[in-house]
Amino acid sequence: MSYIKGYQNGAKAIKSSVTVTVNYTEDFNAPDKGEASAKTMIGQGVDVIFQVAGLTGAGALRAACNAKIYGIGVDVDQYNSLPDAKACIITSAEKHLQVATREAVKRFKDKGKQGGNFFNDAKNGGIGYSPIRNLDPVPAGLEDKLKQAVTDMASGKLNPNP
Repeated sequence: MSYIKGYQNGAKAIKSSVTVTVNYTEDFNAPDKGEASAKTMIGQGVDVIFQVAGLTGAGALRAACNAKIYGIGVDVDQYNSLPDAKACIITSAEKHLQVATREAVKRFKDKGKQGGNFFNDAKNGGIGYSPIRNLDPVPAGLEDKLKQAVTDMASGKLNPNP
């Protein structure tokens, strides 16, 4: 949910009149459902597919590529992990899993076994984005805006989920 809310807030911060269409599939392991969901949204005129749905999202990105619109990956650099969807992926919202693993090992070492949820964020380098691809030319200032957004999230100046 945080990814979607952050995407909505970011899009509206750039263009307040933008419409962000959201569809939940309730399944993270069904590429066919992701593809069908994305096709529905593409039929409604969306310009970008940002999926937050595991393997279901892979189907959504494939649909974006087939429709020749932009796709945004999630968790890892999906440009690398989904070779059949490379043509349309412009970036991915990344969880830096190596940071999460390091932090978990450190918590265990320092405090022993613990329950509950632990979140990584920009403050500890636990989130970020992959390189910009498939935009030629890359819009002037885009990289700087992305870097600034991560910096502002880390400092607390920008809350992606207000």
